[in-house]
Amino acid sequence: MTPNLTAFTGVDSQNLPDVMVSVQFILAIGVKKIIPTEGINSKPSGATFLAHVAGSEEEFVLKNAHPGYMNLGVACTDSLKNEAVNIKRMMKFDFIPNYIADFSEDEDYFLCEEKKCGLSVDDYRADSHHNFIDKKLRKKTINDYRKSITDLLKNVQILHDERIFLGDISSENVLVDPETNLVSFVDLEQSVFLRQLQE
Repeated sequence: MTPNLTAFTGVDSQNLPDVMVSVQFILAIGVKKIIPTEGINSKPSGATFLAHVAGSEEEFVLKNAHPGYMNLGVACTDSLKNEAVNIKRMMKFDFIPNYIADFSEDEDYFLCEEKKCGLSVDDYRADSHHNFIDKKLRKKTINDYRKSITDLLKNVQILHDERIFLGDISSENVLVDPETNLVSFVDLEQSVFLRQLQE
């Protein structure tokens, strides 16, 4: 079920699909209005959008979780709330998205976080600029991979030194910036803070 946004748009949002690319809707948070501009993905349990605050073109990620859905025995709304807590605690790391805001609309839960530039690991590997067979591209491909793998290992080590365990380093949750070959982590709801568990 999509949140009822009729009051903000004049459109009955209950009859619209979760991922709205051609139809923009507005969520009001206090005095800020968040406008989803492009659907990234959608599942029955929720959706992810690119969005911006009215009056600004700076994009960020807007995640939504619907009540009544579970993943690995955890309510999807609780999982997204856990991600909000986690990114607030890890904002000091430049390879983690910054927390922007979170809120509820009816029973749906929303999280706004910084948009990290990059491609998923699978898309990065499939990028036509990476080619081991072409002699002209082989050296650059090896250097790009070396830099991204080294950065990934460095970032994981930084987190481990802080006693933080990410929980889900899958190819979809690791983004590689194709311009810099630097790595960021996203979808951090399964992160565990080991110091907290030991106290």
